[in-house]
Amino acid sequence: MSTHNLTSNNISTREIQIDSESLEDARLCLFASSYELLEIRDFDSGLYDETWISNDCGNRIRIAFSRTTSPEAVVQRRITAPSSPAQIAL
Repeated sequence: MSTHNLTSNNISTREIQIDSESLEDARLCLFASSYELLEIRDFDSGLYDETWISNDCGNRIRIAFSRTTSPEAVVQRRITAPSSPAQIAL
């Protein structure tokens, strides 16, 4: 993971490069820290980023990574994952 600080028009944005497996953990951490999702960008090159903003202080965090699986597929996998050991055994 690497980080960069960007400043434009008095808006501070911190960019964090993560691997795709860490996306869900990063989202949960930002959400728990009172950040809200502001923007999602999906580039033809396979790069992907999300910009989150804190309503408390106005800070922005952009998480960026190169996708191997789509975030939608990860969410779908979580939704359809068995919720109990009994379901796994079936």
